[in-house]
Amino acid sequence: MGNNVMRRILVILGGGAVATSVLRGWAADASTVIAADGGANQVAAHHPPDIVVGDGDSIDDHLRHHLTADGDQETTDCEKALSAAIALGATQVTLIGVEGDRLDHVLATISACAATTLEVRLVLQLGFGYLVRPGSPTTFACEPGTTVSLLAVTPMMASMSGTVWQVEPRSFALGGYMSISNQAVGNSVEIVVTEGVGLLFIHGRTDNPSWD
Repeated sequence: MGNNVMRRILVILGGGAVATSVLRGWAADASTVIAADGGANQVAAHHPPDIVVGDGDSIDDHLRHHLTADGDQETTDCEKALSAAIALGATQVTLIGVEGDRLDHVLATISACAATTLEVRLVLQLGFGYLVRPGSPTTFACEPGTTVSLLAVTPMMASMSGTVWQVEPRSFALGGYMSISNQAVGNSVEIVVTEGVGLLFIHGRTDNPSWD
């Protein structure tokens, strides 16, 4: 597969909180759709998933022939979906259907994303979430005035520039420092993480599929 194709791998989780039309639009534009259990039900009528993983407790009967994972209870459906993407040779993946009424599921999903070797992006109701890891400076495109937030998933050292309140290199942690509701001043925000894993939120519209 070429790199552009590899970038268009979509994982649909069962958390909901995404308009059906938006979800189907992303699924139709993806090169490969991996659905985590009940996530398959949301798009099956218009765009049957290529792979379905999970223990099968939430999937409609007519989709069970797509199911590729057993009832392993040691890993979450999100972990199974990320493993399926890695098995395809992916290095990047986009997750949708992350939000919902189960905060424990949301936190478990973020934990799985932090643990994977994949480059992960989350499609949210009001923008995107990006897992940021140690390495070279990473630039994220956005419109001037866009609301951005940077939080620690694990204790981290990081800086952020291109925002109204620039963050010099410092420690972030749950229960410690976070940059919430900051604002982009130009067309991009730059993050440098030297230790740990962070989660960058960029608010905006997600109803038109974009793989940049």
